[in-house]
Amino acid sequence: MSKSEFGQDLKLNVNSDNSGNFVTDLVISRTGDLETVQDRDNVIQAIHNRLATSRGELAELGHPEYGSVLDTVIGEPNTSDTHRVIESLVRDCLADEPRIKNILNIYVRAKKNELSTVEIFVYLKLRGDPAHLELVLPFYLEGKL
Repeated sequence: MSKSEFGQDLKLNVNSDNSGNFVTDLVISRTGDLETVQDRDNVIQAIHNRLATSRGELAELGHPEYGSVLDTVIGEPNTSDTHRVIESLVRDCLADEPRIKNILNIYVRAKKNELSTVEIFVYLKLRGDPAHLELVLPFYLEGKL
């Protein structure tokens, strides 16, 4: 798979509202056009979207298996046992992403000075890309991804 085959999608901007919930908006350029994201950046956005979407959330749109079950650990303590569960859930979720050749490593650690936040470190290889991809994703045990 060549880099150009990593696809293109509409670019999304994720922000939190006053209640701490995430709101996803399309990104509009200065000219008023919808911006797009391509290649590796598209894969990165797709990985985040897959992890941030609860499995079954898109069932009505014909994608009942899309997403993760990370929401099952919301409310759990920030411990090494919970970290191992998160690692496993992320690995299972990313196994469904066809652009990923293999997952090199996933590890989770508590974020310093934030008791209910962990950082998920993902190291992987994409199909047709000799470089590896490193991602650091926050996960909020009180309910935000």
